[in-house]
Amino acid sequence: MTAWSPLSSLPDMPARTKRRNTGSQEPPHKRRCVSVDAEVADSCSHIFSLQELSLANSTTAAKSWRHFGDVDVLERPQPIPRKEFLSNWFANLGWCRQKNPKNVSQLPSPDATARSLSRAATASSQKSNSSVSDFDYRGRLEQYNVYIMEEKPPPGLQRKAEEIVFRQRDSPELDDAAIEQLRDTMRDLQNKGEEEVRIKLGAQIVPGYSTPSDKRLNVVHGQLWNKAVPVPPNQNALEPPLPLPKPKPDTTFAYSKAAFDRSQLATINLLVRNPNGPSFASPCQDLRFPFAVIEYKSQAKGGSIRVATNQAAGAGAVASNGFLELMSRASSLEAINPNKPLFFSVSMDQNSAYINVQWVGKTSDTNQHAFHLEELRMLPLKYGDSIQVLQRALKNIYDYATDDLLKLVLHALDKYRNKIKQESNPGSVEKPRTEAEPRAPPSPPQPPCNKRAKRAATSSRPPVQSKPNTQTQTRNEHPGVRTRRTAHVDPE
Repeated sequence: MTAWSPLSSLPDMPARTKRRNTGSQEPPHKRRCVSVDAEVADSCSHIFSLQELSLANSTTAAKSWRHFGDVDVLERPQPIPRKEFLSNWFANLGWCRQKNPKNVSQLPSPDATARSLSRAATASSQKSNSSVSDFDYRGRLEQYNVYIMEEKPPPGLQRKAEEIVFRQRDSPELDDAAIEQLRDTMRDLQNKGEEEVRIKLGAQIVPGYSTPSDKRLNVVHGQLWNKAVPVPPNQNALEPPLPLPKPKPDTTFAYSKAAFDRSQLATINLLVRNPNGPSFASPCQDLRFPFAVIEYKSQAKGGSIRVATNQAAGAGAVASNGFLELMSRASSLEAINPNKPLFFSVSMDQNSAYINVQWVGKTSDTNQHAFHLEELRMLPLKYGDSIQVLQRALKNIYDYATDDLLKLVLHALDKYRNKIKQESNPGSVEKPRTEAEPRAPPSPPQPPCNKRAKRAATSSRPPVQSKPNTQTQTRNEHPGVRTRRTAHVDPE
């Protein structure tokens, strides 16, 4: 009689599977090696489902099966079809990370994956503000009515700016030996970064780089304008545009504390948006009404004059907006001379320098103030007298700032202070005018009311020297007064 085997109760099982489960009866050389990956694939795909076993023989059959863990991994493996292996592997991806293989998570659909990646890319690409290096940064500037060489300046302003910047000076300039030394420095900086260009080249070319010659001027380097009031956006914008970055010029020239008296310094403190808030006049510490900036770039590190000009335009718009705020508080903005330049800038690298002027106009549709930057001249520093022209231009800008522009600022501060006094105490302003007017003569003294006062007043009068004089005085007086005086004197 044939011995009963637990495998006989199974349905038609492939021959290969039967041979694997009866491995103890096979010769050693035919025993196959089952890899761990095959174990995972077979277990997860449920090739041998326990549900197909009968309820009566399931326990016995399970005991007779050989566990995959008991198989010798050193046995000679047999190849598994590549298509079957890959399909099982993709179907059970992530099984090894879970404790319970029955709860295998499914792979996300391609649409869900694409949506999640799109959301991640959108979140990572969101910016808090625009960058001066962006290709469309000048379009961002236009959303704040800041334009770079978009509109020609008024002819009077162009002519006035060129007269200010490029006029000849009587002071001596650099000799040929100093110019040759500067050009050797530029040659050595061809492969250096922006910071070295600023320290080694800017410090030698820019007059007053460390300390201005005039004590009314001040200079700072690389300082963030953390208290600057931003320029208002265009009123036509349907959505608020991205905020412009706060200016941080490489070199900034402004007025020092010595340029103002105590009352004017106190008035500057009132030019704020709110108490202890951003200031229209002082964008950062020890900086009052900036009038010029210099931006340095390095071609070796990918710097460009275009980016430097973008930075200068943003700083000039902030400074000009603060100046307009002062003028609006002091008087009407219509009194501002449209041909008067308010701000200058220089953009330079190892080889060239660009001199710019900033002027204020009006938009045609919203009547807002627009801030325009116009290039005055490009100077190739390696050739000709460009270095002398650059130094001469900067010195002329300093003179203009300490003469014409400073007078305008001081006058506006004084006018704004008087306006504040008049609004707080109207009588204090009219009092000097009243004192200057001629006073009316005092009215004659009235006669005393009672007898005792009348006698005291009569006794205090000077004695009558002569009778003719008394008669003359009696004729000149009114009859009523003479009668009363006679009545007072007779009883004595």
